[in-house]
Formats: sequence, C-alpha cells, structure tokens
Amino acid sequence: MSPDETESRGVDDNELELNTARDAKKSLAKHTHMTQLNALLLRSDCWRTPVLCRLAMTKGLVSTETRKVAWPRVVGIHEIDKSRFRNAVDLNKKTPHKDAPVVDADCARSCWAFTSSWSDEDREELRVKLKRVINAVVNVHNVQTQTQEQTRERDAKDDNGDDDASKKKTKRRSSNASKEKETENNQHHYQLIHYYQGFHDVCSVLLLVLGESRACAVAERVALFHVRDATRPDLSGYLDSLQMLPALLKRIDRELHDCVFGESPPDGFGNAINTFLFGEDEKTKNDDATRAGLRTCVFALAWGLAWHAHGLGELCGGVLIA
Repeated sequence: MSPDETESRGVDDNELELNTARDAKKSLAKHTHMTQLNALLLRSDCWRTPVLCRLAMTKGLVSTETRKVAWPRVVGIHEIDKSRFRNAVDLNKKTPHKDAPVVDADCARSCWAFTSSWSDEDREELRVKLKRVINAVVNVHNVQTQTQEQTRERDAKDDNGDDDASKKKTKRRSSNASKEKETENNQHHYQLIHYYQGFHDVCSVLLLVLGESRACAVAERVALFHVRDATRPDLSGYLDSLQMLPALLKRIDRELHDCVFGESPPDGFGNAINTFLFGEDEKTKNDDATRAGLRTCVFALAWGLAWHAHGLGELCGGVLIA
C-alpha cells in the first residue's frame, strides 16, 4: 500500500470516528431532551409551562404524541369544556356568523396538501370537522350564547323560588325573548373573534394533530392571544405590525434587508393592494404610515395569518412551525 493510500485511509477512519461520536452525541441530546419533556408533561404545575415553552422553541416537541399533550399546555389550557364549543356550533346553525360563507368556501378547498394520500370521503369528513372547529371558535364568545346561558341559570333559580316563581319566569321569558331577538339582529356588532382567510390553515394543522375537541380549545386561545390582530373586525392592527419587519430584518441580517428593501414597489402596486384590503382608495385614508408598511412588506402578509402552513406540502413542516 502506497503512503498516499495509507494516509487517505487514515483520514477516512478519523472521519468515521468523528461521525460516530457526533451521532452518539446527538442521540444522547435527543434522549435527554425527551426525558425533560416527559418530566414536564407529567407535572401539572402551572409555573412549569414557561420552561415547556422554552424547550418547544429551542429544541422542538419531537413527536406528534408529545405535541398532542404539550400544545394545550403551551397555550395555557388545563381543562377543556366541550359543551361551550358544542353550544357555539349549534348557535351557528341557527344564526350563522357574518363570515360563515367564507368559512364554507375556504374549508371546501382546504386540507389537500396534508391529505394527499387520503380518500375523498375521508378528506371530506375532515373538512366537516374543520368547519365545526372554526365556527365554534368564532361563535364561542358571541353575546347571544352568553345571554341564553344566563337565561337558563335564572330560570333554574326561579324553579326553587316562591309561589310567584312561575309568573316571574313567564314575564322574564317574554322579556328575554325580545332581548334575544334584538341580540340576534345585532350579534355581528358584538362578535369578539372574527374569521380571516388563512385561519383555516392554522386550524387544519391543529385538527390533524390534536383532534376536534382539543383543536377547538387551542384554536380559541390562538385566536385570542396569538393572532389577535388578525381576528379583530379589520386587519389594521396586523398591518401596523408589518411596519416592524424592516427594522427587525435590518437588525438580524443587514445584507438580506438591503436585498429585500433596496427598491420599493411601484405606487400603483401598493394602491391596488390597499384598495383590495381596505375597500377604498389610499387617497381617502389618513393612515399613510400603515400603507407605507404594507407597500414594502406585502410579501410577508400571509406569514402571520397562516403561520406558513398555506405554503407547506406536508404536515411535518406545519407542526414544526406551529
């Protein structure tokens, strides 16, 4: 064997040993990480949730089974009241919320990427569940649901009252009927959570990982605390947040910032986007700063709305981002 061959073989052996040591180290780190996760998930202490969040953000939750248990804990859920969401779905059947047609259209064309190997029947069943999840989340905080629950509680108290209970109940029911009718007519003005296109992408990932009941609970928390600017009556708050993107990107990666924001899009392009989102021309509005942020950051509009799930071709990528 020549000296060159001997030296080459020695280099290969050293590289093999390094790779083996590196793999062993990764395996040990993964085992340690899973041990930490399982220990945290076995404890019910609320103060351990921030530790769980840090592990989820830095090293991930590894498996679907872990995510099924960890995701509700990460968003602060310890118990799920299924009846709240069932009542919300029933309410939507009687009085659909204002975005119900959009939910129907979005769900009808959703779940393709994550269910490419599924049968049409199974995919359609998933879409029905997805629609129930979204309608439950949108309706669960509606004033009408709360009014009906309060009415039932008062009626239950009246049943244990004095001899005048039936008269009081009849009078109160008559009054409540007119109030509920007025609430039904004005329901949309008091809707706390509003649907936006892209929320169905987030909910589809939650549904596939968590199942319907847990997906409802987690999606409600996400809508209230994590994508709140998008679930308000309009997107102005979310559009405001886009203005922070140039400064953040400049701080993290100056070269990428200069590449992305080196040239501004034509004014006509920005005006067209603004007209589409706001329903009127830019000149009729005073919040020019919001539109300036939108013009330069329109490429990132869907990032926060769908958490990148819309552009992914597999569920694995969706759960990693979530």
